[in-house]
Amino acid sequence: MGRKNRSGERKKEILKVCYEVFAEEGFEKTTFVKVADRLNVTNPLIVHYFGTKENMILEMVDYMYRDQAEIISGLVKDIENPEERMNTVFDYYLGESFEKNFDDMVYYGCFYLSLKNSKIKKRFHRIIEHFDKVVFGEIKRYLQVTRKTHIDPDKIAFILDALIEGLDFLSAMEVAQRPRPERVKQIKEVLWKLLEEEDMVN
Repeated sequence: MGRKNRSGERKKEILKVCYEVFAEEGFEKTTFVKVADRLNVTNPLIVHYFGTKENMILEMVDYMYRDQAEIISGLVKDIENPEERMNTVFDYYLGESFEKNFDDMVYYGCFYLSLKNSKIKKRFHRIIEHFDKVVFGEIKRYLQVTRKTHIDPDKIAFILDALIEGLDFLSAMEVAQRPRPERVKQIKEVLWKLLEEEDMVN
């Protein structure tokens, strides 16, 4: 068990450095040699863990989203007020802390690769499904507690996902026109209307 744990920790270290190299230099220049040099280990050790560059990138995509469910759980676990709890979820996913967790070079680089690589595309599908599961669960909980069961939580989760992707893209392209906090406030106003008004989700 101890050896397995050490192996898992070593892989995390490698993936963290892989992410850093990708963020600084892009996909083409992310190599086993550069990752090994930064870790001060031999190139064969990296090969031992991943075999190919593709496998390392695949696991790096998983690494990016490794603990989102745990983060959300920790943020809301002591919040009883349904509005405050839901607002915390919105603030996290729309806020700068979530955006900073994912470097634009890495995220959009992997997205580009997914257009040509079905394995990476499947990883992105899993990420979206994971996001939907976490957010759907929180939205469903809010609607049940507030007895608004006529509203479809799946629709709200989908809209939130689309708004996050759009906001992050515009921010990355520097064409959001207004400061991100102001845009976040506008998006949250729309989301709360969706959670309150039946007509807007039917």
